[in-house]
Amino acid sequence: MLLAHNKIFALFFMGVLEELQKARKKFFSFLIFWLILSFFFLFFSPKFFLLSKGDSFSTLFLNFLKKNLLPQNVKFVVLSPMDPFLAQVITSLILGFFISFPVFLIQTLNFIFPALFENEKKLVLKILLPVIFLFFLGSLFGFFLILPATFKILYSFAIPLGAVPYLEIQDFLIWTFGLTFACGLIFLFPILMIFLTKWRLVEVSFWKTHFKEAFVFFLLLSAFITPDGTGITMILLTLPLTLLYFLGYNLAKVFK
Repeated sequence: MLLAHNKIFALFFMGVLEELQKARKKFFSFLIFWLILSFFFLFFSPKFFLLSKGDSFSTLFLNFLKKNLLPQNVKFVVLSPMDPFLAQVITSLILGFFISFPVFLIQTLNFIFPALFENEKKLVLKILLPVIFLFFLGSLFGFFLILPATFKILYSFAIPLGAVPYLEIQDFLIWTFGLTFACGLIFLFPILMIFLTKWRLVEVSFWKTHFKEAFVFFLLLSAFITPDGTGITMILLTLPLTLLYFLGYNLAKVFK
């Protein structure tokens, strides 16, 4: 009996190792492609010359972020000699991942598809575009509306105090990419509602009867993500979340 259990465990362990080997081979090419792109954005300028006199892609993108997100009177500040370089490395890695994302997506689908049934493959392909669309819609919403309003409102409190508005560059990157990514994830809520309903974990009527609780949750979540103190950006984020909730509810009725 013990020998049989050990044999089953050994077969299971070997199967896991085999799948990990396959995953390593598939994602290694993506990792190399991602790092090459990141290196390109870090050291190359739009003139395509390594270490040329022109600013690198990462520097240009950082300046673009600063110009479009921060009030004009706010200045970057660095607290250590490594901060400017690390900020450009982080920016290059994020730019590289964004450009190489299609490769990551293809490799992921190639890895998981052999383990799926035909109906599951069709479901994945059916929701793939809506997921990508909603995530990028949420990211753009956070980037172009929530972030500029948040920075503008928060730094407005510095004027009555006579304080000089500075922002540490690492904090700026955390705010920018963190909030943008969070807004992208939040906009996927309708997809979650559809899946919970389709898997019969939640009845369609649940979404209708618990709208008030959901609205309060959206207010609290928005207040946590955008702590500007005035409630303006909280409302800016709560309104589209409420609309997405109604969208998810109606789609859940269709796909139940």
